[in-house]
Formats: sequence, structure tokens, C-alpha cells
Amino acid sequence: MELGYLKTLIVDQAKAHGKDELSLERRALYLVSETGEVAKEVLRLADPWQRDIQDIRVNALGKELSDIVWNCFVMAEMLGLELDECIVGKIAELEDRWKRIISQ
Repeated sequence: MELGYLKTLIVDQAKAHGKDELSLERRALYLVSETGEVAKEVLRLADPWQRDIQDIRVNALGKELSDIVWNCFVMAEMLGLELDECIVGKIAELEDRWKRIISQ
């Protein structure tokens, strides 16, 4: 599935439910909250007492990661950014940084 298609699905859903009307600050706090949910699921995965439900924990982690992506797409839309372009730019920036580190 392409990012453009995902963006359309997510942004349309946000608009349909009024989630695009939140302030940027509030959307950022939701993003931080979802990041905490990811951390919680990672800790649960590391819990030896939950080894028998590992698949359930991995699926839960996937849902929380999806919440982060959802919030990122909505924030990007609020800011007039194309997230796919931001990602491509970041990949290039990281590649340049790593090349400089290796050549030192």
C-alpha cells in the first residue's frame, strides 16, 4: 500500500470525525501519548510471564505503531506537509550523515 493512499484514508477519516479540528499542540500530545503506548507494549513483550501470549502482544504493538503513523499523517496535513516527501528527505539526510561518519 502506498503512502499517498494511506494519507487519503487517514485524513478523510480524521475529517469525517472532526479529528482534524484539534490544535497542533493537542495533536502533538496525542502523538506523545501513543508513543507511551508503544513503550508499554514493548515492556509487555519483554515480560517473561507473558511469553505465552507473545503473538497478542506483537499485534497490540502493531496497533500502537499504527496510531503513531495516523497521528503523524494528520499533523502533516495540518501543517501542509507531504509526509512521503519528508520521509524521503530524512532518508537522504541520514545517508549523508552516515557516509560522513564512515569516512572519518
